[in-house]
Amino acid sequence: MKDKEYVKINCGALSESLLESEIFGHEKGSFSGAVSQRKGLFEIADNGTIFLDEINSMPSSLQVRLLRILQGQSFFRVGGTKPIIVKVRIIAATNKDIEKEVKEGRFREDLYYRLNVVRINIPPLRDRPDDINLLINHFFHKYSPDRKLMLHEESLRNIHDYHWPGNVRELENAIHRALIMTSDNIIMIGRLPIETNRGTNLNATLQSYLKDKQSFKSIITDIEKKLLEEALRNNNYNQSKTADYLSMNRRLLYSKIKEYSIIIKHK
Repeated sequence: MKDKEYVKINCGALSESLLESEIFGHEKGSFSGAVSQRKGLFEIADNGTIFLDEINSMPSSLQVRLLRILQGQSFFRVGGTKPIIVKVRIIAATNKDIEKEVKEGRFREDLYYRLNVVRINIPPLRDRPDDINLLINHFFHKYSPDRKLMLHEESLRNIHDYHWPGNVRELENAIHRALIMTSDNIIMIGRLPIETNRGTNLNATLQSYLKDKQSFKSIITDIEKKLLEEALRNNNYNQSKTADYLSMNRRLLYSKIKEYSIIIKHK
């Protein structure tokens, strides 16, 4: 099977009707717009492998049909009356706690046990930071194979500091957007979409403060220092620009830099 067809579909990316047609195919005239017969992914993947990503998003009606395929290795195209017999290897992935989905009735228990033959648990990206650099280089090569690229030191540090709730896919999208936005070979943090996740980062930071049971004054002091350090980095440590950036009196900024012993990096 390893040398045969490999097909992939994201079960959470399509409506129920489109997903059904994509997976099982359809006959000509079976619905409005079905102007010709079309093979589904199971038929295309015959003697090969089909990858069902985010299978937890598959509607209940299609879960039943998938279970029948696993049991009998046959199915019908949408609008069809002739069974299609296939032999496929199924790989399924979920982005949610599948046992919880089963317990709460959103995923069929019988289908879960049919699929759960060999299980591989992949930890979230935040728990395997050693993979981040490898993934970044992979995405550089994937989206811009002819350029010699590297991340700026500050950008790399911020990427490692972020907890990536969207895991590898979120990292890939971040790198992809960064490459679209610049023709430079050194990718800067200002060109990465990390700022779009500030709400998530802020919430996680606040929860961390509350968990540590710090005093209100120490929390405010720590946040103020981090804000100033971030603003200085974004303005290449130019103190006048940073003061304007924060709509802050320059003397107050100089005083805060001294108070918090913030190191100014000259460039």
